[in-house]
Amino acid sequence: MCLVLVTVLMGSGAFMLFSYQPFPEFAYSSVQFLENQFVFGRMIRSTHYFAANLLVVMVFGHMLRIFFTGGYQGKRKLNWIIGLCVLSLILLSCFTDYFLPWDQTAFWAVTICIHMVDYVPAGGFLKGLLISGDSVGEKTLQLFFILHTTVIPSTLILFLATHFWKVRKAKGVVTSGLNGRGDGEKSVMVSTRSNLLLRETVAGLVLIAFVLTLAFVFDAPLDNMANAGLSPNPAKAPWYFSGFQELLFHFHPFFAVFIIPCVIMSTMIFLPF
Repeated sequence: MCLVLVTVLMGSGAFMLFSYQPFPEFAYSSVQFLENQFVFGRMIRSTHYFAANLLVVMVFGHMLRIFFTGGYQGKRKLNWIIGLCVLSLILLSCFTDYFLPWDQTAFWAVTICIHMVDYVPAGGFLKGLLISGDSVGEKTLQLFFILHTTVIPSTLILFLATHFWKVRKAKGVVTSGLNGRGDGEKSVMVSTRSNLLLRETVAGLVLIAFVLTLAFVFDAPLDNMANAGLSPNPAKAPWYFSGFQELLFHFHPFFAVFIIPCVIMSTMIFLPF
């Protein structure tokens, strides 16, 4: 299901490239042009939006399944780390996409996130790569556009191919409980022609139908055009980063932005060991 959503995202994103212009003065109007002038343009953008949000949920659910079945242990240790890289790439892809419409909500959320970089080591250097001067502008928009449309997708394809190959090398998926440490690990191999292929095809088609239904009923959000002189109150991060934004209310920014995320990621990386 995650792979189906990735495919939907790449397909819908390719269509949106026919309209989108990664320049501050044209980005917002190009999104409006896509929605109002292209045939099914509004639905294509909504499909991209809902598929991206569902993908975050699906990948997180997949990792929970791997954890509770012990599929991160034994010979699958490396694949668990590859999966963490895939999750990170998907979150980064969603974050860069969040900024591209150049509307108020996205502009100020990304502005706040970029200024949080001041609290991490080498933050000044990283911030200099992201913005020119003290404000988010054309440099940031074009960098996010290149990352979202070229760098992240190509890297994601490489990691996904490796991930699937490692699953195949491990002789399938773990279906029993926490038993992945030794030779007693139980995997399942089923016929790809009769059983698994049919079930996966049905699941994929149902998922595509669900995404298209959401896109038909609901529009992807689009706020007013970005205004650097008028900040919304409050400025909210995307929902998948809202937990880290909440940490800022309880901890010093250095701990909320750097220490706690590093501890969480380190724990997940070293979990198989």
